[in-house]
Amino acid sequence: AKDTKKKNAGMRAAWRRALSHVPQLGVIVQVVGIHHLVQKYVGDVTLIMGPSMMPTINRSGDILIYETRSVRRDELKPGNIVILKSPKDPDQILCKRIIATEGETVEVESAYSTWGSTKVFVPKGHVWIQGDNLSNSSDSRSYGCVPRALIIGRAYARVYPPSQAKWLGDTLDFAHTPEFKEAKLRQAEMERQVLTMRQEREEQQQQQQQQQLEQQQRAGDDPTTASRGGRVVEAVLDPEVLEDHDYYVPFIAGYFGGGGGSIASEVAEIDTRKSSSPPPGRQS
Repeated sequence: AKDTKKKNAGMRAAWRRALSHVPQLGVIVQVVGIHHLVQKYVGDVTLIMGPSMMPTINRSGDILIYETRSVRRDELKPGNIVILKSPKDPDQILCKRIIATEGETVEVESAYSTWGSTKVFVPKGHVWIQGDNLSNSSDSRSYGCVPRALIIGRAYARVYPPSQAKWLGDTLDFAHTPEFKEAKLRQAEMERQVLTMRQEREEQQQQQQQQQLEQQQRAGDDPTTASRGGRVVEAVLDPEVLEDHDYYVPFIAGYFGGGGGSIASEVAEIDTRKSSSPPPGRQS
């Protein structure tokens, strides 16, 4: 009986000690709950280390603030820096930059050629991410597009180290290497030059066509021309000029690209009119 009484007394003392810590336990539970809600619906801070986001983020490690509102409202856009779970290891947290969102096409440069590139279409519900340090980053170039569900939040500020605290801007300046950008600029300049040459050639052709048309129109208004086929050529030359038609007929026929038969008949007709009416005397 004495042992039972001692045991009950010990249990009551243990309960009293446990109950004495209830206020502290309540505070801890509340803090954890509030932190969880804030982390899920507002944002949080995280430590990011590694070389993949240099020079934006230091290799030794920076503390970033991220928010989750953009993720919940589907407001992420190219250029955003995001905190996400690794598609290879969900326990690992990554920090990358969004280069393209769903429905967009991203141009991925080749690792073997400065000029070479591949265009990749981003499917629905995915994003294309890359590190700012392209030479030392494992990202979508190695494991493809990433589901949006893996994104935790958008990083918008660096608070540590204090001397380097700043807002993190949205940019696509790190999407390609400088060599690739220079090559693309050279390619664009070459395309521009080819287009300019093509336009100049077309303008020259139009000018030549316009000149030919004007020459044809002037030829149609000239009374010294003869009509053959579709050309307007009037054989109303001075009969005295056509007096030696054996010489002029072959010349005129050759000039207008036809045989001398019809022109010869026209000249003969003019010659007949000439004989029917005496020509005026020539002046020496």
